[in-house]
Amino acid sequence: MRNMRDTVVIVQAGRIWLTQTGSLDDHFLASGQQHHVARSAQVVVQCLGSSPAHIELQQRFVCSAALGDMT
Repeated sequence: MRNMRDTVVIVQAGRIWLTQTGSLDDHFLASGQQHHVARSAQVVVQCLGSSPAHIELQQRFVCSAALGDMT
């Protein structure tokens, strides 16, 4: 997945492995856990184990009160 800035990856079921460009850390997430992708990055997600995983992606938007626009 590309351009994942300010996206939260939420694991609804199963287990996943998540890695992103520009980070040395890999993330292993289980059902109920989440990871915030803070900067623009390419993200790779893979299921772990024999069961499928279900994930939800939530985009966060920041509104600047001084500028009055979405960033």
